[in-house]
Amino acid sequence: MLTNKDTVPRVYYGDMYQDDGQYMEKQSIYYDAIVSLMNTRKSYVSGGQTMSVDKNGLLKSVRFGKDAMTANDLGTDETRTEGVGVLVGNDPSLTLNDSDTVTLEIGAAHKNQKYRAALLTTSDVIVTYSSDDDAPTVWTNNQGTLTFSNKEISGQEYTNVQGYANPQVSGYLAVWVPVGASDNQDARTAASTDANTDGKVLHSNAALNSNLIYEGFSNFQPKATTHDELTNVVIAKNANLFEKWGITSFEMAPQYRSSGDHTFLDSTIDNGYAFTDRYDLGFETPTKYGTDEDLRTAIKALHQSNMQVMADVVDNQVYNLSGQEVVSASRAGVYGNDVPTGFGTQLYVVK
Repeated sequence: MLTNKDTVPRVYYGDMYQDDGQYMEKQSIYYDAIVSLMNTRKSYVSGGQTMSVDKNGLLKSVRFGKDAMTANDLGTDETRTEGVGVLVGNDPSLTLNDSDTVTLEIGAAHKNQKYRAALLTTSDVIVTYSSDDDAPTVWTNNQGTLTFSNKEISGQEYTNVQGYANPQVSGYLAVWVPVGASDNQDARTAASTDANTDGKVLHSNAALNSNLIYEGFSNFQPKATTHDELTNVVIAKNANLFEKWGITSFEMAPQYRSSGDHTFLDSTIDNGYAFTDRYDLGFETPTKYGTDEDLRTAIKALHQSNMQVMADVVDNQVYNLSGQEVVSASRAGVYGNDVPTGFGTQLYVVK
């Protein structure tokens, strides 16, 4: 998803960090691989895309780089250091015959070019490479094609294609990028300030493809034991890190104070759902995530690091009010449509 065209992918906190520690305290086993993919997205992912499944069941995805929308486009000098090739499979028993090959058609803009690994799969883990130094390399041919087999390329570890079963991958994953990009290369495209008159909110273009959402919270985050451990305090301190990852929109947890009556899950773990007062964002005493001032500071820090801040609004979860009233209710489906209840119209006593 992090390399696909015409998508705005979302990275989840729970994929990056564990819940058995304070906010951002314990990295998950997937942390390094996801950070590597986000950095790869920021530096290389641009241009047109092809996607197909080969005879070995491997998904092949190629982005050609800026100014190259098809495999035949020659692009520009900038194209030459951008683009990405991805191989993904879900068969841990994948075994190629000696005569089998796996190819990535990188495109005419990348003929006779040296590529390096960004991620490779091993029997134990996903190995990540953050620069051209010490990364395994392979050359495209005069048609811009990378070719792999069941044999290592020039004796370089992990460059052969086969299925694996390790704690991170069940199958195969490899990501390849051009050698020679500058350390600060940014393949993203800024949004246009021109007004659109076609009535559409979103438009398929390079600027839309450059967006990345980070859902930066977990429902089961332990409660902080000190002020510095509060989620919004930690977010403010790490705004520059999120920007470095290429995050453009940061989704915050529901900032409300949960009712705390412990009658069901959300009001037990105080995650901002099942709240009584939709205006209490940590005034006087902090919520699970911090005080109202901590929230303001976090938002300011994210804005200063060029991120949009998104609110998780859960107005349908007002809960445990002090009084009672009789109401009628209808059941809504996932698309907001009315769904028959099977027992007709009834009245309910609710708080």
